[in-house]
Amino acid sequence: MKTFRYLAFIFCVLLLNSCSDDNKDVYKEARESMAISTQIGIYQEGKSVFSFDKSQHQYYFSPSDFIIRFTDMEGSSYTTIQLDALPTEETKANATVTSDMGISIDNISQLYRLKSTTDLVWYWSDENGIGVVVPNTGL
Repeated sequence: MKTFRYLAFIFCVLLLNSCSDDNKDVYKEARESMAISTQIGIYQEGKSVFSFDKSQHQYYFSPSDFIIRFTDMEGSSYTTIQLDALPTEETKANATVTSDMGISIDNISQLYRLKSTTDLVWYWSDENGIGVVVPNTGL
């Protein structure tokens, strides 16, 4: 009887461990992959869907309007990320994405600042598996 109780206890512990939040982090690898990238751009599930090239693109950021925008050099093609707030580690923001550059992302939920250096800021959404790497302009 003691053996049965012991095995039942071990089974319950293993079952509870398998239900932990660590195992539900479906975007962990994607987030970690984006977090080591130094390429300015937009990432979906760890893969770049837009890479900023300063010889072909322009970058615009308005902290007062919460807008991040990438355009081609002529300004005729664009991707705009309209935030509802400026994300920090503590403050999450939602965003609407509009683009005619072939990026098929409409909305980003719960975007937060994953990390920052003196040069770059990494924003990430665990809800959508979407990240954005932008120049650090005092953010």
